[in-house]
Amino acid sequence: MVALQTRAGCASSLTSIVDPGEKLTVDITSVGSFAMSLSRLPAIVADAPRRVMVVDDEPDLRDGLMALLRIKGYSVTGAGDGSEALRRIDRSAPPEVIILDLVMPVMSGSEMLAQLRKDPALRGIYVIVVSATDRPVSGADAFFQKPYTVSALLAKVQQLCLAHTSMAKLTARR
Repeated sequence: MVALQTRAGCASSLTSIVDPGEKLTVDITSVGSFAMSLSRLPAIVADAPRRVMVVDDEPDLRDGLMALLRIKGYSVTGAGDGSEALRRIDRSAPPEVIILDLVMPVMSGSEMLAQLRKDPALRGIYVIVVSATDRPVSGADAFFQKPYTVSALLAKVQQLCLAHTSMAKLTARR
């Protein structure tokens, strides 16, 4: 469950039930300023920090999700649109998963996804599309309609990171 509380038309906090018995509250009254409280937060199971990129033009939602992923042990980068995201991807260590909003200025999520799938160096990145629309997008590895449950999104991120690790191990053996 995700609840977004608003004050004077602006988002002020985002509350989510991460898992049964866990509650995360992110105070998003100002960009970059977060007060978090969390009880019983399990860590991700991984050999090394998993790389995730969050691409969303809404800074409060992007920063809140990035903060949560960092708490969960991920190495996280962010971008405000598809064009910025493509510029920020480190080709020597690209993200394993990108969480991608569809409706953004400059370059939409659909346009960015098409560019990723055309580039041989980037096409192996798993992409989770999050959107207010109810139509899944061709080329995405997963789709979440807003509002979505944070626990389901985190489970999908973890699943795709583990899949990435398994694929990397298989290709390394060849």
